Amino acid sequence: MMVGMLTVSAQFSNVETTGSSHRDDIGGWGTVYVEWNPSKVYDWDINAFTIGLARAFSLSTSTPIYIEPSVAGQCFVQYHDNDYGVVFASVKVPVNLLYRVNIPNSNASFIPFAGLYLRYNVWGNHDMFDSCKRFQVGGHVGLKAAFGDHFIMGVSYGADFNEINRIKKLQSVNLSLGFTF
Repeated sequence: MMVGMLTVSAQFSNVETTGSSHRDDIGGWGTVYVEWNPSKVYDWDINAFTIGLARAFSLSTSTPIYIEPSVAGQCFVQYHDNDYGVVFASVKVPVNLLYRVNIPNSNASFIPFAGLYLRYNVWGNHDMFDSCKRFQVGGHVGLKAAFGDHFIMGVSYGADFNEINRIKKLQSVNLSLGFTF
């Protein structure tokens, strides 16, 4: 009498639970972004609007850690006496340290970050700008979420290290939306 054998096996490969991304971003990625920055300076609530360009560069081929320099233009607007007016305009240069955490079985990832920024106040109305310092240094911390290969959104909190005038520092919450490439 002959007994037959049946063998069943399964093999799983290329299952990614951690790593740098679901796409090939070992070299990093670029982002064009816009931000809304509700801010506080003096006792005024000011809204800033930012448009920028960032580039994330991988610091390691085995760990999803990146450095992300950026350059952006900002326009600070204040609502006062039933009218909106530009308070000042700035150029901002943030540099962030990022860590990308992929969500298993999806094309999304979380990207916590922290960084420093330099801001040069280029122009402003004389009511506030004449008493302001032109050069600011600050820090921020936040979280981004990437969806698919092209969309990213984030939230962060930032504050100046030095005063914008004699007694006040600029603080802001930053809500961003970007397109990655």
